[in-house]
Amino acid sequence: MKTIILILISISLAFGQSSKKFFYFFDDDAVKSIVFTGTATGNIVMQGTGAIKVEWGDGSVNNYTLTGSDQNISHTYSSGTYNIKIWNSDRITKWHMNSNTGTWTISSKGLPNLTYLYLRNLSGTQTINSSNLPKLTNLYLQNLSGTQTINSGHIPGVTYLYLNNISGTQTINSYDIPKVTVLYLLLISGIQTIDLTDIPKVYDLYLMNINGIYSGNLSSIKTTATNIIYQSSGKSFDITAGTMPAWANTTITITPTGTGYTTAEIDAFLNAWALTAGSGTRTIDLRGANQPRSSNSDAAVSTLNGLGKTILTNP
Repeated sequence: MKTIILILISISLAFGQSSKKFFYFFDDDAVKSIVFTGTATGNIVMQGTGAIKVEWGDGSVNNYTLTGSDQNISHTYSSGTYNIKIWNSDRITKWHMNSNTGTWTISSKGLPNLTYLYLRNLSGTQTINSSNLPKLTNLYLQNLSGTQTINSGHIPGVTYLYLNNISGTQTINSYDIPKVTVLYLLLISGIQTIDLTDIPKVYDLYLMNINGIYSGNLSSIKTTATNIIYQSSGKSFDITAGTMPAWANTTITITPTGTGYTTAEIDAFLNAWALTAGSGTRTIDLRGANQPRSSNSDAAVSTLNGLGKTILTNP
């Protein structure tokens, strides 16, 4: 939330009984503060519109003009800890850091117009709260420390959502994010509620090692899907209902833990998909806690093999 502080200073003049009033505005969305420990920042890739100023904390100051193209922002230090300030940070729309060196103390505050945030393999403390980032369309967080509080209700416009091995609490409800096309949820905490009917545009789906409530028909996933990966507890989605898409070039892994799909369900899925499947070399893994298929799906597997599919099921 933008906080604007207004300070009124009134100065009375001793002679003439007049006074002057000064108004000062401080906009907390216009300045971003970061603490860095190390010798070289590595590249921070930014996009945006207009001029920003970076005070690197060692006396160095750089001015940059952001455009619609990626721009590398970096600095080299003597070893130490430095307080970095970025002025006009509300002009930044993209922030990308991948395996940057050193230790970073960074938060999501001060970036109210960000649409793209990518943080991966960072040391230090990263405090990310989606309530600070209402305009996000792309969010990628992987292998971070600190606290990442992500609630899908804060980011209804997100189209790319990737959360992998992060701390804090993540609450993802599919009905909040109908525009999402890529959804990766791996090794995160909280409860995730995913109904496939809420996300008709998704073409890349990973749900791995997470707690959740899942529903909907597998057949609702687009025929152009790249990956359909489900490796969490229990059978959740209906894998038999509806007409299966062709999924010619889709890798499918449905390997739940705990209670898996029955032999009848595995057979029904293979039989239904063999009627519509497109040609393409892909591996289909139906092992995990699922029961084995039976001879009732032999013909279907033969058809799918002929279309380039390798079918893996439990013996």
